[in-house]
Amino acid sequence: MKKILAAVLFTFATASAFAQSSASTNTTTNSTSGALNQGVSQGITFNSPPEVHYSGSYTVRSTGNASISGFAGSFSSDYCGGTAGVAVGGPGFAVSGGAPKIDHGCTMLRAFERIQQAAAADPAHATQLRAAALDVLADIDPAVKAALVNHGLIEKPNDKVTTNEQGQKVYVTAQP
Repeated sequence: MKKILAAVLFTFATASAFAQSSASTNTTTNSTSGALNQGVSQGITFNSPPEVHYSGSYTVRSTGNASISGFAGSFSSDYCGGTAGVAVGGPGFAVSGGAPKIDHGCTMLRAFERIQQAAAADPAHATQLRAAALDVLADIDPAVKAALVNHGLIEKPNDKVTTNEQGQKVYVTAQP
């Protein structure tokens, strides 16, 4: 509600300022300002001519509106994204752009959590699900993978072992 009220007030303020700037008058403007500071009276009087005449030509150069894109995410704790944006403006031009940014490490951690929850809910497949969860966790960072290998929680990768289409481990040896 406060934002709506602020927007309405801002609209009226800019509209009245525009109306004042586009009005013209043929009389001399006199403005007087006075103040009383510690018993001393001070006054300033401004006299301005009714019109200002320009000779020659002039060009008005303005800077375009360069605005960065807003938040394009979610306030859910499960969302692993944010917004990256950039804006540049100069006399006569403005360019802005933005795109969502998804954090791969965060999505892997969320997958790890969900697989662990599935392991707790399915005791028949808990061992396989926990092993799969550790594999997901190892894919996040090489340091995490090294720690899991050092503690024997996952197997050390062996470049001479591969898995075939049936899921069987096949040992590869070079042929002379």
